[in-house]
Amino acid sequence: MHDLDQTPLKAAGPIEPEVVWDSERGNEAYRVHSTEAGSFLCGNTDLICEVKEAVTVTYHFDSWPKHLEEQSTEELHVAGPLLNIKVDAVEAVAAIHVPHFLCLEGDDSSHVYVAHFVEGEMRLEKPDRVEPHHAVLENPKFSSLGVILKKWFKQKINTVVLLYQRLQLETPTFHLYLLPNDSSIVKAVDKCEVNSKRIEKPPVTLKPLMIGSQVSLKASENVTVYPEELKFQYLDAEKLQQYVELSAEQMQDKFNFYLMKKGTTEIIWEAHLKKKELISEELDSPILHPAQGACGCTPSNASFSRTNPGHGAEGRWMEKTITDSLVSTLENLRENELKKFKLKLHEFPVKEGCDNIPRGTLEKADVVDLSLLLLNFYTGDYAAQVTADVLRTINCRDEAERLLRHCRKGVPAQRSQRK
Repeated sequence: MHDLDQTPLKAAGPIEPEVVWDSERGNEAYRVHSTEAGSFLCGNTDLICEVKEAVTVTYHFDSWPKHLEEQSTEELHVAGPLLNIKVDAVEAVAAIHVPHFLCLEGDDSSHVYVAHFVEGEMRLEKPDRVEPHHAVLENPKFSSLGVILKKWFKQKINTVVLLYQRLQLETPTFHLYLLPNDSSIVKAVDKCEVNSKRIEKPPVTLKPLMIGSQVSLKASENVTVYPEELKFQYLDAEKLQQYVELSAEQMQDKFNFYLMKKGTTEIIWEAHLKKKELISEELDSPILHPAQGACGCTPSNASFSRTNPGHGAEGRWMEKTITDSLVSTLENLRENELKKFKLKLHEFPVKEGCDNIPRGTLEKADVVDLSLLLLNFYTGDYAAQVTADVLRTINCRDEAERLLRHCRKGVPAQRSQRK
């Protein structure tokens, strides 16, 4: 593998790729342009590419459940994120390193495979080699790729702990997640914790865990822990991940959290939080300060411009159009209609991979905050579609059609004169 310091990307560690909007999927994708031979490690996905010449690599997280639902997978176990990878010149790529969360520690890696999904069929390929955090394919073919394990018995998993502080609550409240070290799951949790601040503590546990391991959480005095015990498990990124909630009666100068194997005093992770590291309740709306990205890393020497529906001239204009249309539409609702809208929005069935906005958050949100919540939870066109669908359920069909009509035209909706 090429030394990252020798690449034209000039990044000693993970680089932040360009984030682009995939209008066909209604979600973001990542893109890296390399102008000459070298290699890069993507900080958002943990994907490593080695290239022999100039090439553009575009990739995004794909859905394991979607691809596996028609496959016979009784003896197969997901062992990392599924990545859909495309390149503009296949011959330019010398190797790709597909991330996995297995802790092999010198164990036999003969059961490790890379799954390819081509035209609805799964093909298993033996990697050219298996590294501690990647399975390597040389001169690869491209499709949706992910690491699969054919043996799961007593398999150790590289594990991370994510800690979030809930914002705008009267008492300090935290969510703690125990997860496989899978970048797609980490990103999904970050997206879900939109009303929280990620607390940057070393995430990797002191020891790997096995699926099914029971752990317990101990905290400082006057901190309520629920549940006190947790079973470590793998849930794909499209499902809600389990967490422990910790709540204190009041702010303390220091919080101590310890994760231990159940029934023992063996610490597998710990964090010590000082008061100055935490957000006070007087801060601005958390909607304007969402949780940090999945990798929590933005190298200062990465030479990429970040573009998504809210960045770049076209992106800013598109998001402004949808935001303005949402605000104008919601402002046009009567007080009782807005109340009904929030109630229905909380329970409205959204597409797989998306979550409902918590009821408490909705109750406190004004029209502007509500519009931003919709965009944060559902993004772009889907935010407008969810809004229109909910409006129809409360018999505000004219507002729904006006919103969709203006979004299709790319013109912000104007407030109508309702009687």
